[in-house]
Amino acid sequence: MSSIKFERIKYIELNKCILDCPIDIKKGALLLDKQNNRVLLQLKLLNITDSKISSVFVNVDSFDDAYDHIQGINTVEHAFLDLALESRKTFGDTNPILMGNNVRNVEVNINKVVFESGEIWRSEGKDIYIKPVQRRLEKLDIDMLDFLKHESQNAGYDFDQILYKPIELDNLWLCSCGRPNDNLNSTCARCNIDKNWVFRYTDEKMQAQSVIEFVSNKKRLIEEAELVRNEELKVQDEARIKENQNSIRIRKRRKSATLISILLLVSLGAFAIFYIKPNQDYQKAIKLNETGDYLDAMKVFEELGDFKDSKKMLLELGMQIEYNAAISNYAAGNYNTAIKQLEKLSGYKDSQEILQKAFFEYAKDLYEKKFFVEAREYFNKVDDTNNTDIYLNSLYYKLEGKWKLKTMTGNSVVDGWESRFTLRENGRLDDKRGINFESKWDDADFQFSSPSSSDSSERVRYKIVKADPRPGGELVLIWLSNGIRNDWELVYDYISN
Repeated sequence: MSSIKFERIKYIELNKCILDCPIDIKKGALLLDKQNNRVLLQLKLLNITDSKISSVFVNVDSFDDAYDHIQGINTVEHAFLDLALESRKTFGDTNPILMGNNVRNVEVNINKVVFESGEIWRSEGKDIYIKPVQRRLEKLDIDMLDFLKHESQNAGYDFDQILYKPIELDNLWLCSCGRPNDNLNSTCARCNIDKNWVFRYTDEKMQAQSVIEFVSNKKRLIEEAELVRNEELKVQDEARIKENQNSIRIRKRRKSATLISILLLVSLGAFAIFYIKPNQDYQKAIKLNETGDYLDAMKVFEELGDFKDSKKMLLELGMQIEYNAAISNYAAGNYNTAIKQLEKLSGYKDSQEILQKAFFEYAKDLYEKKFFVEAREYFNKVDDTNNTDIYLNSLYYKLEGKWKLKTMTGNSVVDGWESRFTLRENGRLDDKRGINFESKWDDADFQFSSPSSSDSSERVRYKIVKADPRPGGELVLIWLSNGIRNDWELVYDYISN
C-alpha cells in the first residue's frame, strides 16, 4: 500500500448561504496531499430537507492567501452523483475536490440540487446571505459555560455545536452553531436546536440567577460529599481506637495498603493517560470512519500518533479518500483525472478494474475528438483487445505509411508521386509530398483537407475509402468536389510503414 498522507492546511470560512437551499455546508477543510503535492477540498454536507436527494452540484471559486483570485484558475464545477441521500444524513467526506496547488482560500456555492422525486432546486436568482460575526461562547464566564453544558446535556443537545451567541435579526436568526435560519423556523436547520431554548439559555442576564443557583447547588453537593467522607473517616478512626491492641499490626497493614493504593493510583493514572483516553479516542475515530465522517476520523487518528494501528488507519483513510475521488471523477466523465488518481492506488479494492475502464473511455473520448495519437496510447493500455480492435483497425490508423500514386480519375498520365501520411499529437495529420503539408481532419468521418501541391493557399478535401497497409495493399482516396474536379478517385500502392 502506498504511503498517502494528508495534512490539513486550514478549515474554510463558511459565512455565506441561501436560506432555502436544501443542503447545509456543515464544515470544510483544505487538505495537502503531501505525497503528490496536491490541494484537495473536503466538504461535509447535510441534507436538511425531509426528502431524498439524488445529486448535488457545487461551484468552487479559488483564492490565494491574500484572498485574491488566482490567475488561470477558473471556477471548479463538481457533482456529487447517485447519492440516494436520506433526510438529516451527511455526505461529501468521501469525495474530495481537486483544487489548484496555489489555492489557500475558497468560496463554495451550492448550484443545483436534484431530488429523487425529480424536483430540482436551483440557486439562480436567489439572495445570498452573508452572516455577521458572532461572539464565541467560549469567552463566557466559566460558571456560565458549566451551567450551559449541564442544561444542554439535560435537554439532549450536542454541546459541541453550541459555539456562538445566537442573534435575532429582522427576517432571520443566527443559531449558536452558526447557521442562519428563517424567523418562521422554530428549530435550527443544521443542529435541530430549539430557537427559544438557545436564546434563553445563552442569555447571561436572563440566566444570572440560574447560574448562581447552579453554582450554589454544585458547591452544596461538594460540601455534602465532604461531610459524608469526614463521617466515614470518623467511623474509621473510632474503629482504629477500639483495635488499639493491634495498632502495630494495623499500622503495618495500613502502610502496606497505603503504598499499594498509591502505586495502584499511579498505575491507574498512567493507564488512564496512556491507554484509556487514547483508546476512547481510537474507538471514536473507528466509529467516525464507519459512518463516513472521514475528515473527523483522520483528525483523531493523526492526533493519536503511534497508538495501536492509528498510522495504518490514517493511511487507509487516505487511500479511501483517493479512491472515492477517483470513482467520483470517473462517474462524472473526468477520465484523465480519474486515471491519474487510480494509477496511484496500487490495486486498492477494484481500482485496477476501474482503471481499465477509464483507459478505454478516455481513449474513446480522444478518438472522437480525432486526437488519434493520444487515443492509441490509451487503447494500448486496455487489456481486453476485443474492445479496442475496432478502433485501432479503423481507416484513420491504416492511413499511416508511405504510398505511391497509381491511378487518378480524369488524368491519363500519372507521374507516380509518393505521399507519407503520419498521425501527430493534438489531432494533426502530416502529408509529406516532397515537403510536409499539415492536413486537418474534417468533422465528417474519414475526411481531411490538405493544401494543394500547386497552390498552398488552396485546400483540397479528401475522403478515405480504403486503406490496406501491407505489401500489395492499396489506399483509395476520393478527391471531393471543389468546383473544378468532381469527386476524382486516387488509388495508391502501399510502399512501407
